Amino acid sequence: MSLYVTNMSSGDPWSLPIKQGLYDPTLEKDACGVGFIVAIDGKRSHKIVRDAETLSARMNHRGACACDNDTGDGAGVLCAIPHDYYAEEIREKQGITLPEFGRYATGILFLDKNTHKQTEEAFEKLAGECDLRVICWRDVPTENSYIGKVARKCEPYMRQVFVTGDQEVDVLNRQVFILRKRSSHIIPQPGLRYYICSLSLKTVVYKGQLTADQLWRYFGDLNCPRFETSLALVHTRFSTNTFPSWERAQPLRLLAHNGEINTLRGNVNFMKAREGVMKSDIYGETLKDLYPVVEPNLSDSGAADCVLEFLLMAGQRTLPEAVMTMVPEAWQNDLTMATEKRDFYHWAACAMEPWDGPALLTFTDGRYVGAILDRTPNGRFRFCYRLPVVGATGLNDLIIISRDHIRPMLGIVSLTKNYFMKEYKKKVLNTRMGNI
Repeated sequence: MSLYVTNMSSGDPWSLPIKQGLYDPTLEKDACGVGFIVAIDGKRSHKIVRDAETLSARMNHRGACACDNDTGDGAGVLCAIPHDYYAEEIREKQGITLPEFGRYATGILFLDKNTHKQTEEAFEKLAGECDLRVICWRDVPTENSYIGKVARKCEPYMRQVFVTGDQEVDVLNRQVFILRKRSSHIIPQPGLRYYICSLSLKTVVYKGQLTADQLWRYFGDLNCPRFETSLALVHTRFSTNTFPSWERAQPLRLLAHNGEINTLRGNVNFMKAREGVMKSDIYGETLKDLYPVVEPNLSDSGAADCVLEFLLMAGQRTLPEAVMTMVPEAWQNDLTMATEKRDFYHWAACAMEPWDGPALLTFTDGRYVGAILDRTPNGRFRFCYRLPVVGATGLNDLIIISRDHIRPMLGIVSLTKNYFMKEYKKKVLNTRMGNI
């Protein structure tokens, strides 16, 4: 019996259908379009958002829609938190001053309008148990006149939460992660809708059961010129022979995924088995509050995102190291691979089995943004490194100084040290280098 099999249908309009005929909700998979726009110097601008809209529109064919032609399988964008925009909005509309950037976490929640007060009270109680406090709640401005009937029928009530604490930044980040995991485990109940798109000190996710075109009209925040970001990771979903939903749209909390994970059942079962033996000096007994690592009712992409998040937050790995642990190159018989890199993969193989696709993963934690192909690549991820010219107003006005495609290896951009690396080497995992 697979440990991954759970009751994935509660009978609510927003849940998956029950297992029937050839359909099995535990086999939810995606085949999608992904990409990102990033300012390598880390400077924020609204132009990044508009360029991301252009990128998303050019991947519209990678997504899918329902028979009404207006309900998308899913589309979304992950951005660096637009602190100045949020601070002004909260100050003007609620008279509350947000802490400085990096001293609070925010995220968008999918709730039900009839039960949202009950859900918010439960969330605030859990926040207090995690030594955190909710600063305020905010209605996410949306316009649903553009979306399809199917999507509108199960449209969530979107609320944005702002959370802070008095801890040091590293401790605050861990407590926010604990709150996110505990709330996902405890709050959801039959008839009580709860899904948290993200809860982070650095990034925020806007997504839904939309097409790539509808995304930018649906969320009012994305159309405001004051909404400025240094990165935008976009995704348009094609839910292969499965059912789309608002919750399964991407990007997820750390990654956006194209392809499928064909080793999923073994990966999830092994992760479940590790829960009985894992220990942490930092989390102590609190580590058990993070279980199950892979939450129920997720697609293969969602399962991978949960494990990546766990390796980053509880495994004390950097994001590139965590990604290389889950999605290694075919290193065993590569005689040209550097010894230090082979040693890293050998060590990582002792800790975790590969998550094999074919799959392309794009990922970011707000500091790093990158992409990787797994070791069975059936696709390509192209990149361009461009510089603006005088009077540049769009992607077509930039000078291309380098372009290529990502092979089965890692491509990384660091927003803290202004560099791009096509092949990530182990020595960078433990340092903050300013060059390649």
